[in-house]
Amino acid sequence: MPAYGKDRLFTKQESKALDTYAIEEYRLSSTLLMGVAAMSIYKEYETELLTSDLLVLCGSGNNGGDALALAHFVMQNEAFLQSCHVFVKAGKHTEEFLFYKELLQRTNAEIYDLDSFFMYHEKLASFSGIVIDGLLGIGFRPPLSSLYEKVIEACNRLRANSQYCNILSLDVASGYSLAGTAPYIHVDYLAEIGIRKMQNAFLKSQVKKHSFHSIGFPIASYLQDKHQDRNVFALQPLERKMIATYSERGRISHKFSNGSLVFLGGSQGMQGAIFSAQKAFHHLGGGISKLFSPSASTIQSMLSQDESMMGEVLQDSFFADPFVKKSAVLLLGPGLRPEEFSLPSSGFTRLSGKKIIVDSGALDTFKQLELNDNFILTPHPGEFKRLIDADHSNIEELLTQLQEYVKICKVNLIYRSNFSILCTSLGEVFIWNYPNEKLAVMGSGDLFLGILSYYLSKKYTLELAFHLTQSLLELSRTSKLMYPTAVEIQKYTFHRLYHG
Repeated sequence: MPAYGKDRLFTKQESKALDTYAIEEYRLSSTLLMGVAAMSIYKEYETELLTSDLLVLCGSGNNGGDALALAHFVMQNEAFLQSCHVFVKAGKHTEEFLFYKELLQRTNAEIYDLDSFFMYHEKLASFSGIVIDGLLGIGFRPPLSSLYEKVIEACNRLRANSQYCNILSLDVASGYSLAGTAPYIHVDYLAEIGIRKMQNAFLKSQVKKHSFHSIGFPIASYLQDKHQDRNVFALQPLERKMIATYSERGRISHKFSNGSLVFLGGSQGMQGAIFSAQKAFHHLGGGISKLFSPSASTIQSMLSQDESMMGEVLQDSFFADPFVKKSAVLLLGPGLRPEEFSLPSSGFTRLSGKKIIVDSGALDTFKQLELNDNFILTPHPGEFKRLIDADHSNIEELLTQLQEYVKICKVNLIYRSNFSILCTSLGEVFIWNYPNEKLAVMGSGDLFLGILSYYLSKKYTLELAFHLTQSLLELSRTSKLMYPTAVEIQKYTFHRLYHG
């Protein structure tokens, strides 16, 4: 898998432990780290900060210290001619917090107690400028205190009342949690510091701009010294040229080396799903395939469109078919009525040396069974709910359910929603969070399956195949069609893949 295009993620607890490790084991100065973070954020948002009135909100922890340091650097630039009002929560403050507060007190910034923010806020019919959110950091645990809840709600009202009010959150958005139990500040700019955090992987799709500021945390040493195998990653879109390199056929190749695939699906009246996946596989470069369908008319329809294709009515002799034995990948379920899938699961578990993708109409057959690493289940939210006979109320619960399911059933699973999560049987988690409204159309899921099947048939790892599939479909974002159909998405993305 490419070394770039993915970022290791840490939970709040792990982030806190790594922060402590950096200070205690490497004797990194907390004051220095705070300053480096603030200066990096200042340079990233310099234009916005220097040309805007500022409201700086500081909690009593070191996230508040980051906000004070940032305000200090802004105030030291003689080009800053705007107002700067700073609100600081009373309480026990660290040395580094007090250091930057003292520096800021030497400037023209107006510093108040956070309790007085409400009086100031009520004077503003609307606010044009930037609110710097340094209220709560990685140490926050729900629920919010009454003060913080009121301040966050007031900030959100300021933002809602003025299109020129933007909120810049430092490291995390105050109040935001994967558990989703508390109100949180609605962010425009998210400046993540030092360590990439799990919660931000799901939040960054909601913001105008997300930036990451590396300040020298010894992440590799921490993972080695603490014997931690942290394998949760956020994926980034791969470049078009890289996708093309992995997609193209070899100059010296044959139909099986270009990918072999068995399709099983396409019940009467639902054949469009399997045809869509089939076309995606072949148009991308797949060499050979065979369709098994419970419907004879589906086979006839396929051959009438392209007589070079292979197809057969699904029968109990499926596992004895020579092509089934030879193919690299099996795709089960698109456009298949569950009651028409009567083949035993044991027949598939005995197949070796091939990947088996299980979708929609085939999922019930493999529900909660112990399988093996060759299986990849691809449920959407409703199907996953039925798969585990349970629901979830937030992302934290969903992640737990996914990880428990793949561990118990020894299977790989791709959860497909407006974001996607790949959980492997080895315990690795890969998060793709780039919601794309152009893909919110019937048939796009079948495109996904056809493309994924192609990359798996080329013997790529599941992680790489998943990454390439998501990155290829992401190319559809630049289509000039506001709401393209799945056919139009396929034509556009495949053309753009090779022609730019």
